[in-house]
Amino acid sequence: MEQAGGWGAAVGVFHFISCLGPALFAIASGTAGYLQFGTARDAFNVAGVSLLVAGVIGTQVMTWLQGRFARVNAAVASIALLSFGWQWGIWGLLPGTPLVAVAKVVCDRID
Repeated sequence: MEQAGGWGAAVGVFHFISCLGPALFAIASGTAGYLQFGTARDAFNVAGVSLLVAGVIGTQVMTWLQGRFARVNAAVASIALLSFGWQWGIWGLLPGTPLVAVAKVVCDRID
């Protein structure tokens, strides 16, 4: 894609919008891919790769980073995301890991 630096900055900004940001970026990058390459297959490839990268970042990298800085095991953070997502749907993914980190800090302070 042309102007990859601009697209990289845009995906960084869109990734802060939980759940909706990667979808909006996939639509925008798919549209730009279609305008640049001229085929629907290439547009779907660009949008699919952007969703794949956003999925890996959201499920692996962010869980690892949150677990590392909050000193919560990455497996516990992943299980918390699965549990809160199952219980409350997509809105449960937002408070899942922060609630586990708060519970860990409280339990560390109580004898």
